[in-house]
Amino acid sequence: MYRCGGEESLRAGTLSTEPKMKQFSYRLSAVNWHSRIKLPFLVSARVRIAEIATVPTVQIARGFPCGRWDELAAYQPHVLVGTQSELQLVLDEMEKGRLDLSTVDRALVVLTYTCNALLDDVFRVRLWQAFGVPVYELLIGPNSTLMAAECEAHEGWHVQPEAEISFHAGEIRYSFRSNPVVQTGWAGRLEMERCPCGRDSARLVGLERVSRQTQRKFAATA
Repeated sequence: MYRCGGEESLRAGTLSTEPKMKQFSYRLSAVNWHSRIKLPFLVSARVRIAEIATVPTVQIARGFPCGRWDELAAYQPHVLVGTQSELQLVLDEMEKGRLDLSTVDRALVVLTYTCNALLDDVFRVRLWQAFGVPVYELLIGPNSTLMAAECEAHEGWHVQPEAEISFHAGEIRYSFRSNPVVQTGWAGRLEMERCPCGRDSARLVGLERVSRQTQRKFAATA
């Protein structure tokens, strides 16, 4: 098990002892301010951050439920946050000429919850073509905890402090602050070398959805 920030950062022999595996793929209806997610890049107090959500999960962000596009546009955000499905709705409204988000000039942040599809290159390019700003994907666990986040180098997802990462049959499993271990639905590996961005924290790289083919591949090499 990899535990970020602890003295024993890389543990072995724990893969077969993980109890009561659970799956989570939902967003909480309420998130405590102090537990909100920090963005993986610096923003000033003047930067307006909008999240497509009734209750935002990102610090400093203002929430805008789907459909309240006039309110979102009037807020004139510099950063836009949402899941892939939510951002798809935004793109649809923009393509129909019913939503102007030309003020978004800092970044797009994609929230990907465990057991959901990862951001693919096709949708990433669509977002870039629509907004012309960097796209950051954040991997989110139960209770809207931040598991790992892309940096400006886009060379993997940096594992966050207090996140615990382990592997079982090729699948990444995750817990936060010693909470129950959960399945992510993703396969990949840990990269311990320094990231091109300069950070030394471990990164998840080569991520993909877990499939029967993936499980068979790891079973054959076990």
